[in-house]
Amino acid sequence: MRDSITYLDLWHERLDSGGDEPFLITAEAVFSYNDIWRQISRLARRLKNSGINEDEYILVCAADNLQTAQLILALPLIAAAAAPLNRYFTAAEVETILSDNSFAHFITDDNQLGLQSDVNLINTADIFGAPNDNEDFSLSVKNAAGSFSVIFSSGSSQRPNTVVHSFSNHYFSALGSNGNIEFRAGDIWLLSLPLYHIAGLSLLFRALLSGAALRIMSPPESIASLLKSE
Repeated sequence: MRDSITYLDLWHERLDSGGDEPFLITAEAVFSYNDIWRQISRLARRLKNSGINEDEYILVCAADNLQTAQLILALPLIAAAAAPLNRYFTAAEVETILSDNSFAHFITDDNQLGLQSDVNLINTADIFGAPNDNEDFSLSVKNAAGSFSVIFSSGSSQRPNTVVHSFSNHYFSALGSNGNIEFRAGDIWLLSLPLYHIAGLSLLFRALLSGAALRIMSPPESIASLLKSE
């Protein structure tokens, strides 16, 4: 059992064995594992420069599914944990989550929330639009048992609860799922569930583990329209 493998170890294995294979696919472009690695490495530097520190839990909420995926993949490279948030939550619901939890930063593309909390708002345009630089930067990841991501319960009957996952949780879940429902290099899986849902988030790790690809939908695309086009 490889219970000591880290997130960085997995990325190195994937880049060594199939870096040119497609990883994330949108209507506009196909991004290989090498492409995404370069993007999230730069993104990790920008996130660090924006004031995010190790061991912090970071709310992430963006309408762009590709950007959300990149943020979820980048934050662990600076030992921070991504907490993807349902973008349909109201400002009041977001305020409740902020009051119930310790989030120092909120990465969002919505400037109209009008939050009263003193959380540090980081706009996605500032992060993704920042110029590239050549500053020396060392990646820092937690061990396999450290907190890696946060998923919120639906909150349909009470306040949403936070569920913290380690990288080991994601890794062995993906290993078991891929063993039962084969997902391998050359396969493409439609990301039909949102990344703030554990079933959507798990597909990122199933692909990363196996070298397969995800097709990411963007508005106004729908499952029905994609099925017709394919």
